[in-house]
Amino acid sequence: MIFDQLDPAVALDQNRQLVRLRWIAATAVAGTVFVASSLGLVSDSATIWVVIGVMACVNIALTAVVRLPGAARHGRRILVAQLTFDMIALNLLVHCAGGIQNPFAFFYVFLALIAGMTCSPSVAWALTAGVFVLFGGTAVIEYAGWLPHHPLNLHTGVEASGPRHGGAYLLGFLVAWGSVLFGVVAYATSTMARLRETARAERALRERLHQRERLALIGEVVAGVVHELSTPLNGVRNSFRALRRDPVGFLKHADILDLMEDALERMTTMSRRLLMLSREPQIALKPLSVNDVVERALEHLRGRIESSGATVECRRGAVPPILANEVALGEVVTNLVTNALDAVEHGGRVAIETSNGGAMAVIRVSDSGSGIPAAIRERLFQPFQTTKPLGRGTGLGLAISKRLVDAHEGTIDVESSGGTGTTVVVRVPLAREGEA
Repeated sequence: MIFDQLDPAVALDQNRQLVRLRWIAATAVAGTVFVASSLGLVSDSATIWVVIGVMACVNIALTAVVRLPGAARHGRRILVAQLTFDMIALNLLVHCAGGIQNPFAFFYVFLALIAGMTCSPSVAWALTAGVFVLFGGTAVIEYAGWLPHHPLNLHTGVEASGPRHGGAYLLGFLVAWGSVLFGVVAYATSTMARLRETARAERALRERLHQRERLALIGEVVAGVVHELSTPLNGVRNSFRALRRDPVGFLKHADILDLMEDALERMTTMSRRLLMLSREPQIALKPLSVNDVVERALEHLRGRIESSGATVECRRGAVPPILANEVALGEVVTNLVTNALDAVEHGGRVAIETSNGGAMAVIRVSDSGSGIPAAIRERLFQPFQTTKPLGRGTGLGLAISKRLVDAHEGTIDVESSGGTGTTVVVRVPLAREGEA
């Protein structure tokens, strides 16, 4: 089917643009007819006003139609119907205002151009052929005297009873006019075909690049998992070897048992975080206080904060309730504060601030560390990207935090430059009225 060559959503957008263009055209025609009638240039202004009125009524109906929920499904047919209506309306306007004597006859070129740009080639050529047959047929019938001629009163040698120009002039006009018309639609359809082909090639290229990026990311994730698990696994393996060599003596070394427990805990944490990263977060949102979330996260990190020796400041702003998941958002704040503590030297400063950002609540976590290099900052939210020394971080915290913030329909951004510290800004939506 010729209609299936057009994307419905694109056709719906084009329908709305045509409706707007028709309002402009109807207004311009009404103004022109008013001036021409005042000067006595038009011999049949009544019919023209009727056509303008019909255009306005049809456009009012189309304005309502294109806003209907199911309009996109029929957008392509509505588009062709609009262009067909414009073709008939323009033919009536030109016929009632001088026919081929009217220079506005070349406005059909715009119809051909719009058809070539918005429709499939077969539809565009069919509409252009219809325009040629309709206008050319009207001109021939008018010349033969079977249809009344409505001349423009320009004193250019046109009699009221019919066109004064002979058949040779009419034939030459239609040949020249038709050549321009079909030339325009040929250029428009070929240009749009090239543009569509270019767009398809770009989409295919983007898909290939995206696939390569995904494969590269999978490789990085696998390498990161192997690297992060190899250290605790080696520790557990060495401990079991020691246990096999000297079971009695092994049990006397509690520190080795602590190391084994720490290694197992580290692997458990890694597994849990990888599971969080691999699944789409399924979280239940409810109204809550962002300040309460921050306070609970800091309470959870109390021991970590005290052992770090860093100065931690918390400034709580007057923020309305947010729509969030307490556990998920608490995980985000915990990750960000932990990263900030790791970034500062002993005696450094970490600041947590909440504020009202209009329709969003804002959480800022800043540190006085050495900052993040630009090369790493560009890939900071990818798994296993970290600036921490070996063994102090997995590089999963920010990747998980971004997924959790995205699940809240929020944003997370990093502001950092070498030597001036880092600020991570999280924005989550406020609860709307009725949800709070």
